[in-house]
Amino acid sequence: MIQFLIEKGADVNAKNNKKETPLHLICQSQNPNSLKIIQFLIQKKADINAKTYDEETHLHLICKNENTNSIEIIKLLVEKGIDPNTKNCLNETSLHLICKNENTNSFEIIKFLIQQEVDINSKTIYNETPLHLFCKNSNLNPNSIEIIKLLVEKEADINIINNKKETPLHLICKNENTNSFEIIKFLIQQEVDINSKTIYNETPLHLFCKNSNLNSNSIEIIKLLVEKEADINIINNKKKHLYI
Repeated sequence: MIQFLIEKGADVNAKNNKKETPLHLICQSQNPNSLKIIQFLIQKKADINAKTYDEETHLHLICKNENTNSIEIIKLLVEKGIDPNTKNCLNETSLHLICKNENTNSFEIIKFLIQQEVDINSKTIYNETPLHLFCKNSNLNPNSIEIIKLLVEKEADINIINNKKETPLHLICKNENTNSFEIIKFLIQQEVDINSKTIYNETPLHLFCKNSNLNSNSIEIIKLLVEKEADINIINNKKKHLYI
């Protein structure tokens, strides 16, 4: 049908009111034939560098998508000239988005984007790096620790702060996903600032103790934080110590 429409004169680069072209739309689709359709549209001179109203490239959109062909599509788009460091209206690169929207192909996609020399410490308008966003992700799974290790191995800054003065350790301590525990343990073993304070004067230990997902394994994390000299007497802006 797509081939028929183009043969009949349909404009392959026509835009809707969100400035999306057909190529943008198929990059947002979970159609199992997406890769073939994208290849066809590119052959028909679809503008590979067109951006949406939100300044998003096709690479941004596919990194937000859980399409099973994501990695093949991403490799094709980069091969055709899309810059992985291009930012959208929130200053997010494709790496920010795949870290924020983890899917089954995330590890391979992140590894590929890093190989393309994507800026691993690039900041959004909220001063958040890909590592910040990954630590906020509610879809963490047992393999997520491997992504964190990869980001840190490639020199993601573990002490960088966002607009709320939160480090990645603050965010993962606040994350209520049970798979966050292994990540917390890993970050604690790095040269992380264990007593870094947010704008509310809260340390990672404060945030972990506020976490509603505490269970019988939580004591191990608290012991680790204290062993690494987390200050148990710091008070926050509400003049409170810990929340347990």
